[in-house]
Amino acid sequence: MPPGWASRFPAWSASRLWSVAGKKVRGLGSKISGLVVTSPHYLPLVRLAKQYVPTFYYCSDDYAQYAGWGSDVMLRLETEIVRQVAHSFFVSTALAERAVKDYGVPTDKVSVSPNATSDDFLKPVAEEDLRALLARHPQLRRPLVGVVGGINERLDFELLLKCSSLREIGSLVMVGPIAANLNNKAFDQLRQHPHCVFVGAQPHAELRAWMQALDVALIPYCESRFNQSCSPMRLFDHLAAGRPIVATAACAQVGEFANVVRVGRSSDEVLSYLVEECRRISDMVDIERRRILAKKNTWATRAENLKRVLHTGNH
Repeated sequence: MPPGWASRFPAWSASRLWSVAGKKVRGLGSKISGLVVTSPHYLPLVRLAKQYVPTFYYCSDDYAQYAGWGSDVMLRLETEIVRQVAHSFFVSTALAERAVKDYGVPTDKVSVSPNATSDDFLKPVAEEDLRALLARHPQLRRPLVGVVGGINERLDFELLLKCSSLREIGSLVMVGPIAANLNNKAFDQLRQHPHCVFVGAQPHAELRAWMQALDVALIPYCESRFNQSCSPMRLFDHLAAGRPIVATAACAQVGEFANVVRVGRSSDEVLSYLVEECRRISDMVDIERRRILAKKNTWATRAENLKRVLHTGNH
């Protein structure tokens, strides 16, 4: 990307982007038939390109909550960009509803396209491979409750500390990179807890095995505006693994899957669900029910839906 694309003043780079894109496409013997942008910073590019091709906006997060991006600036840019493009895609209902309610965009110009899982995560991992994975961490004990994904301020560390102290839990395993400069007293205590094991960032190819090795998956988001409107990829990957899932109510999209995810409205309710799931013998019917749902929420499925909107004139 050229310098300036994600600054507050990216207009000077828009013409360069458009020129380079056109040259690349012509080199492939084709021409640009449409433009999809993924950040409000691309507003100048949309203004330029819409003279020639249909333009679209794909929003994967509440960018107004990004540190250093300027919330008011982002909201103004996003308001303008969704009004300029032919159609906008948002990863969550909350973000799409904001576009309709706050930005005044017609409902037929807005779609919800959540994050998803991949076919790789649907493939079963051999039992011997799961045993070999866990053998690398002999301190782990079953029942194994796991948090897979980035370990940062979006997580409720006080809840996780309580989880670690449950007698019914063998180990709480934290699989993922730890954010730099994470300043949280409960997190510091969690790192010292004998029932909590941090295994660090893992190769993406091994995440499927980690998710299938768990007895219970935990999505412990804390209450925040960002979490409420997000679309957690870990949710769909956990569905593909088929294991029981317990989550806080901090993310609205997780609540949309309450038929297969146990969503606790309070810390005590989350802890109660964890205890129940740790005591429960895995039900293959429930495991397959989650996996069937995951098959309907793959990136391939999302791509087909996006393609349909882009090419059927529903914009």
